[in-house]
Amino acid sequence: MEQPPLPLILDKKIQTALATRVAIYWGISGLFVAGYFLVRQSLAAPEKSFVEHLGMFFWDGLIWGPALLLSLPLVVFDMLRATHQVLVPVTVAQAQLRGILDGAPQKSIAPSEDGYLQELLDSVEELRATPLSDQLATMAEERRLDAMLETAS
Repeated sequence: MEQPPLPLILDKKIQTALATRVAIYWGISGLFVAGYFLVRQSLAAPEKSFVEHLGMFFWDGLIWGPALLLSLPLVVFDMLRATHQVLVPVTVAQAQLRGILDGAPQKSIAPSEDGYLQELLDSVEELRATPLSDQLATMAEERRLDAMLETAS
């Protein structure tokens, strides 16, 4: 059975912050490139006036400007897709944990290619497989053992 395509933005807060950072870095890089070209032109031809350098910069900008403008949406889109590798398993695990606490029946979780995220999903599957009372007893036992270790040291 084929899964439906994922939306582009899964976690609005995180992915919007990342996209904003990429846009800011892109803008700073563009200003750096513009400054580099202006300085390079003024050092290459010091006899020309600043207005002539701006004119030359404008014509050079017609070459690199469109590439810079086209690269931003591509980089942001790729960054959003790359964050799906982390956000999808975390979102699934979060939904599974909420379901466990609510006592709702849950579907099994699809495997992930990433080893660390697969460990997270395996832990959630393990939690889902054991009754809630056993989980609470295990957690209480672990806390009691942690407290004993802290007092012993």
